[in-house]
Amino acid sequence: MIPVLLHTALQPEAKPLIAAKNFKKTSLHSSFELFSNAHVHLVVSGSGIVRSTAALAAICTRLFPETRNFHIINIGIAGASRPSKIGQLCSVVKCIDRTTTHEYFPDLILQQPGLQRILETHAFPVRNESQLLSSDHIVDMEASAVFEAGRMFASSSRVQSFKVVSDHFEQALPGKQFISDLIESATEELFSYVHSTQSSQAFGTGIFSEAEHTELAQFIRKLRLTFSQEIELLDAVRYYKTRFNHFPDSIRVNSDKLFQSKKEKNVFFNSLKAELET
Repeated sequence: MIPVLLHTALQPEAKPLIAAKNFKKTSLHSSFELFSNAHVHLVVSGSGIVRSTAALAAICTRLFPETRNFHIINIGIAGASRPSKIGQLCSVVKCIDRTTTHEYFPDLILQQPGLQRILETHAFPVRNESQLLSSDHIVDMEASAVFEAGRMFASSSRVQSFKVVSDHFEQALPGKQFISDLIESATEELFSYVHSTQSSQAFGTGIFSEAEHTELAQFIRKLRLTFSQEIELLDAVRYYKTRFNHFPDSIRVNSDKLFQSKKEKNVFFNSLKAELET
């Protein structure tokens, strides 16, 4: 059975998950908590990008030192605009880090629970809808760190995030019990998804065929992309294929394209990325 590492930022988010599956605490580090139950582990990192990154790096290094064959699933609360209902479970289909502007596109290989939403990760609490790129987005303070750290240790196709809407940017933060109750209401759906990931064979082959992997590798070499551009392109192509269920023709059409300058290449790259993500 494929191992799963669950991540929450807050103890109240973790509490109903721990109770649902009778997790046992494992002593590991004074800065965060780790709980385990057979092939499922749960780390509570503390709030924010830095703490989430540090906790995931420490846990992945210890639990999975020689394999990338495991899943990382972020679970927590998120703020949202008024049209979103408090308690609504959301599946993150795109995560935007508002500090770095990096974007992450989870592979939607399995049926996702809840509504599909775009998530913005902010470095500080959001108190006004005007701070969002779009009123349709939800917001948190950790998920981009999970995607960034996660793809360093596990396959990108195995990193997911699910959020429960907790507030409409009120000044007062939701209470601990209220947060736990919200997560508890979604626990059955979340663990159903967890169990599906453990038993599914779809993740074994990944979202791209062998031929598509070869095409992408050749395309990246010809364009002489930087490492960060390569990651951005792979995420964009994954996002495209999960939405339309086929490899983008634009990669094949432009596979022999040549550029006269670095600036010309970058303009083309940004245009292609925007096309794949639209």
